[in-house]
Amino acid sequence: MRTLDALFTRVGRLQFILLAGIFLGFVAIGQSFVVLWGGDEKFAVDYWTTLLLFFSCLWTNVQTVGIEIQRAKNMHKFRSLVYLGVALGNAAISIPLCIRWEGLGAAIGTAVATLIGNVILMNWYYYPPHRSEHPRLLAAHPPSDAGHGAARRHGGAAGREGTPRHPTGS
Repeated sequence: MRTLDALFTRVGRLQFILLAGIFLGFVAIGQSFVVLWGGDEKFAVDYWTTLLLFFSCLWTNVQTVGIEIQRAKNMHKFRSLVYLGVALGNAAISIPLCIRWEGLGAAIGTAVATLIGNVILMNWYYYPPHRSEHPRLLAAHPPSDAGHGAARRHGGAAGREGTPRHPTGS
């Protein structure tokens, strides 16, 4: 498990650096580019739409190694259920917002559903004692066994004994 956590952290950091660079470049020059490419000032709203969608997917794309690790270990049932919830939530949020703000409303709904499902819920699932040292992805220090790490992997730490909170039951 430690080797997979190290791989997940190392690759995730590289993916984050690359995608954050692209995202920041789009933030810096994207609005003028979209207006120039579209040919009219009415396309300025497309910049904000793209920004919302890009930002919400940024975190999911950084975690692709974790998705593959889950799939290899046949632990992807929870992710599948979260994706179902994201799809249903996206439709429930996006339709009213789309009626009011058109494409931007749909982007807001998609961003909210994606951030809640793919970022908040999946990071809750990754967090020990569930499966990995995932929150260390953006930390400055590599994973270590000092103190809490080993105790969490063996079923509990500092008063957190008991079964894990995730639906697979292990």
